Amino acid sequence: RTGDHHDGVHAMKPARWIVAVCLIAAAASAQALHPRIELPKDSPVGLLSVDFSNSRATARGGMYVVDVQASLSLRNSTQRRIRGIAFAVYAPEVGGKGSVSVPSLDVPPGETFSVRVENHLVRPLTSGAAGPSVEVKLDGVLFEDLGFYGPDTLNLQRQMTRWELEARRDREYFKSVLKNA
Repeated sequence: RTGDHHDGVHAMKPARWIVAVCLIAAAASAQALHPRIELPKDSPVGLLSVDFSNSRATARGGMYVVDVQASLSLRNSTQRRIRGIAFAVYAPEVGGKGSVSVPSLDVPPGETFSVRVENHLVRPLTSGAAGPSVEVKLDGVLFEDLGFYGPDTLNLQRQMTRWELEARRDREYFKSVLKNA
């Protein structure tokens, strides 16, 4: 019986080694991203800083799993208050697509604000590529007067307008509750 137990211990060791080798290979395959932020020349927001330091791409099989964790610091460069903003997030080589929308903002002209970008994308491995890349593009800005700027490729203008109208309704309701209290 001791021989059987001894053989069982040896049988488990290769499985542990396989797991350890897989974990080491996965960690070694994790790569930093090559991010690109695109704002049009006439953009109502200016980019002050960007931090993609927590973003990674990991090769799994024939795909990259791209974990985008970024923080954008922006400035309202218009004379109108910003009430919402949306960004499209792409892994461009036939890859994944995501979005980040921030409703219920109240950013006066000239003020700074930040936007957190958290997306998980998948894109195929491509031979000869310089590594995984991610593009973050401004897709739309909603202003206090319900005016909209941007290409709206994600078709979020109507949704952002609805969010703003609902927020206005809620603010009015709570003002009346406080007034009557």
